[in-house]
Amino acid sequence: MVLRKALITYLAGFYFIFLSSNIFASSYGDTYGFSTNGISMGNAMVSHVDDWSSVYYNIAGLGRTPEISQNGEKLKSEIAVNFLYTSPRFDIDIDRSVNGDEDLDFGIVMLGAALDINNIYELPGFISTARIGFSLGLNSDMSVVNLNDLEPQTHNFMRYGDEARRSMILVGAGFGFMDNSFGFGLGANISFGGDGDVLLRDVNVSTEEQVPEGQSKMTLKSKPSLLAGIYIDYGIYDLGLCYRQKSKLEISPFNTVAVTNAGNINLNLVLSIFDYYQPDMFVFGSSVQSDDLLISFDLEYQMWSDFEVSSAQEYNFQSIIPELRDILVVKLGADLVFSENTNFLCGYIYQPSFIPDSATNGVVNFLDNNKHIGSLGIKYQIKQFLGFKGPVELSAGYQFQYLEKRDVVKSSPTTENPNYSYGGICHSFTFGFSLKL
Repeated sequence: MVLRKALITYLAGFYFIFLSSNIFASSYGDTYGFSTNGISMGNAMVSHVDDWSSVYYNIAGLGRTPEISQNGEKLKSEIAVNFLYTSPRFDIDIDRSVNGDEDLDFGIVMLGAALDINNIYELPGFISTARIGFSLGLNSDMSVVNLNDLEPQTHNFMRYGDEARRSMILVGAGFGFMDNSFGFGLGANISFGGDGDVLLRDVNVSTEEQVPEGQSKMTLKSKPSLLAGIYIDYGIYDLGLCYRQKSKLEISPFNTVAVTNAGNINLNLVLSIFDYYQPDMFVFGSSVQSDDLLISFDLEYQMWSDFEVSSAQEYNFQSIIPELRDILVVKLGADLVFSENTNFLCGYIYQPSFIPDSATNGVVNFLDNNKHIGSLGIKYQIKQFLGFKGPVELSAGYQFQYLEKRDVVKSSPTTENPNYSYGGICHSFTFGFSLKL
């Protein structure tokens, strides 16, 4: 009887671990940036962005007329392909096996497009620019989402690795008025959610591999979160404000019933799948432009105090999950015209940790550091390329992240939950191609 109970407990635990995903706390856009030009400028883009990446940085930028022109005509439509490869090199000073600082490298392919609405339907003259934007981020290994199940006690970098490695779908439209004196935009970051049920019959009370008879169903629906923004143009001065609503992927409840062949015992499990969590974000930005130099400043407010976990994790770990704190992220960027076809870009970001010291002295081991982030880049325009009608822009950038060393002192350290330190650096490389239409 003891053995039977132990095996049933093992089986229940197996299904719980397999089907209840824990905490994903970011996306590659929030951790690194969303375009080669944006990353190269320290992601300080909200006041002046006017290309396909507006769907992320400020959806209102789709309503701003780009400076790119040909034969006196402004080219408002665009298609783009960007690639980001990131290589974190972190270290946790701890005397036992820890996987949180391993296998964090990955690549992302970003596809984007901006389409001038006037090519489809002629709008009134007071609307100076109106475009639809779309962007799709894909993992370079063609995976959609990398699920992992890490209890809050596991040492886990919450902005890197699988936590940031997920596909993103963003769509929206922007409108500019009175010769781009001001504009606004609305869009959506598409997530998914729903519920499901699983029934497993004749499950052997055994540790041997088996394929039980089963039935399952899952209902998934798109769950868009709001993207909104505005810009105001004061000649050489620009202002911008954008909002990105929090998003998550949650399948809950995911009811599972396993009927064992050991006395026809029913194991009724209420599980959930919770993939990632991105907090509400408000970004204010300003920029000033001369003939040859653009300087921009962004201030981003991230609301981590509303942090969520899956219903299963909340049920099991509610008493130990700490309160996280809201943070302000400072971003600076510059774009220097070097020649008629070449621009140099640079940027700096200071990003404080959203994990307060009070959240580190217990058994929870969320990992996040204060960060200094620097970037450099170049973009080069080719007026005629392989027969394309419009000009082509090639860009490349490099980003360096320095994670300040952080010491964690536990109130009651043990062998399994000792004191430790962690930090490191992260190299990222990005390349972009865009065609103006």
